[in-house]
Amino acid sequence: MEGTGGGFRKDLVSKLLQLHFTDSKTKVSGDALRLMAELLTIFVVEAAIRSVRQAQAEDLALVDMDQLEKVLPQLTGKEPLMPETDTPLQPRRLS
Repeated sequence: MEGTGGGFRKDLVSKLLQLHFTDSKTKVSGDALRLMAELLTIFVVEAAIRSVRQAQAEDLALVDMDQLEKVLPQLTGKEPLMPETDTPLQPRRLS
């Protein structure tokens, strides 16, 4: 997304990181903030692309939260559970 003006502001990334630090005195360098902003941008773009592919696989014209919820476990590494059984769902490839 270089040159498009998109991405996350460093102050927002800093606040998000601070929410997860156990020591309030923890500091993050400018380079680390830029790297995290780039990683967040990549994550969001990848989630959007996978959501579009999921909607296409379901023959839908629009993407909504249902498609995003279906692809997020692929990005977070957490397997979704079948409702009321706590049994992991089998992953499927969207190619």
